[in-house]
Amino acid sequence: DLGSPGATKPPNEALSLQDISAVKAIALSERRKAPLEVHMLADEPSEEFIAEVIDAGADIVTIHWEAFPDKSTLAVRVQFIQALGAQVFLAVRPITCMARVHSWLTHQHFTINGISFCGTQPGIGGGTLAKIVLVHIQETRSRGFSGLIEIDGGIEPEVSAPRAHAAGADVLVAGSAFFGKAQGRSVARLAAACRDLRASQASLRPAPFPPLHIPSQHCLRCSWSTSGLKEAAKCPKCGSDLQFLHQT
Repeated sequence: DLGSPGATKPPNEALSLQDISAVKAIALSERRKAPLEVHMLADEPSEEFIAEVIDAGADIVTIHWEAFPDKSTLAVRVQFIQALGAQVFLAVRPITCMARVHSWLTHQHFTINGISFCGTQPGIGGGTLAKIVLVHIQETRSRGFSGLIEIDGGIEPEVSAPRAHAAGADVLVAGSAFFGKAQGRSVARLAAACRDLRASQASLRPAPFPPLHIPSQHCLRCSWSTSGLKEAAKCPKCGSDLQFLHQT
């Protein structure tokens, strides 16, 4: 989770841009080279702020539906993020009217990469998964949404994780289950639950994360670089041609 710069009420645990870069380095060192998702708990995050987050290593940028009173600004931010080579997830709170969200998505000429349903109140860890979220997921799938569906919050091994999977969630985000008081026991149980879910999922539908094409590009003029999920021809900062470094 990443809060707004200078926010007076940041989330319980907010990461800095330096933290994102450090986590990205760890992710790239692992054999899976897992994509790094940054959940922005910020009201109308600026393009400059978003660019800094992607520069720091974000492959997926999650922004909140409720953070943009003017939905035309939300549309601009979605396209800006994708133009910089990152994927976009749209975060939605449990109490949000999904009919409005679905209607808005239907009338856009772009496609978001995923919807992140907040399983609890955003920014407050340790809560119980709101049951209405499972209904939102089923409704979203029934409307033909083909992107990834994520539940962020309220995930624990015995009850909510299996229910979220059965409802159609592809990605489960757990915080307190990893970093709670019974850390060691919770991590072991959650790891076992994830293995069971993946095994059952293999026979039900394709793996949630398709093989990732992660180019690494560098601008020789201003030193801007990215390891986003799609290639860009020009540097978004200075307009110069980008040099392709490698891909994984």
